[in-house]
Amino acid sequence: MVVFNISELEAYVKTHHRLVFSTNTPLNNHEETFDDFCDHCQRDTFFRLRLSSYTRLAGSGDYTDPEAYSLLVQCPRCKRNAWVILVLIITDLRVPVDPDDQDLDEYVQDGSPEFQYDYYRITRIPEREEEVNLSNIPSEYSSLRDTVAEAQFCLEHGKYVASSILYRRAIEVLAKQVLGASGKTLHLKLQWLEANPNQLGIDLTSVFHENAKIIKDVGNQGAHPDDDPDLHTFSRDDANGLHDLFTSIIHEVFVKPAAMKKLQEDLQQSRKLKLRTGNQPT
Repeated sequence: MVVFNISELEAYVKTHHRLVFSTNTPLNNHEETFDDFCDHCQRDTFFRLRLSSYTRLAGSGDYTDPEAYSLLVQCPRCKRNAWVILVLIITDLRVPVDPDDQDLDEYVQDGSPEFQYDYYRITRIPEREEEVNLSNIPSEYSSLRDTVAEAQFCLEHGKYVASSILYRRAIEVLAKQVLGASGKTLHLKLQWLEANPNQLGIDLTSVFHENAKIIKDVGNQGAHPDDDPDLHTFSRDDANGLHDLFTSIIHEVFVKPAAMKKLQEDLQQSRKLKLRTGNQPT
């Protein structure tokens, strides 16, 4: 999703979505926490950030263009994880040395914050629920849905090796049937996705590629016993970790693009905009 009228996007987000938190430094540390409401335990809490990825929402290339963030967060009270989609709106607080010279790239250095980062929550997806994973996979991808359901069944019944192999299979189904990757092996298919546009036309972040490779490698350990005897068995934590990484991939492929598309459509309808394609002037 690329938005060309930045001011209308920002006005719409500020009007229709809740400001989660505001800061003078960007959210990029996986140990950071922020205040929000946990939908599971129904309490205000400080979520801990576990994973994050982002996509630019504007085509101007300016540093302050709004961004869409996907965050994997954990509630310290109930220990539940959730994916949260936020829109970041950046305000430039710097004061030019000469306000009349628009080309002068110099600003007053007085020690005050240079930027304000406002994060607005668009939606939140709970984790660890089979129906959540499956409901976010379109029905036309029946092979992927069946594989994920079987992986989840094995996970819930303590069959951790089988679960790891099935999550690897799910990655291969996703890469080939959903994203259109080419290659004889999963390794080559994932390499293809890094170098080529996928058939869904979505931007795949580095988090996607890293998580897909980890699931592939761990699944390979399940299918082909390692020489290291410590790697012959899988724990519940191992299997749950694969589940969480795979959930992040489903979130990036299906959930975030759908949420951003809805935001775009709502904004176009609210502002009576015509659908714009290609690079057009703001």
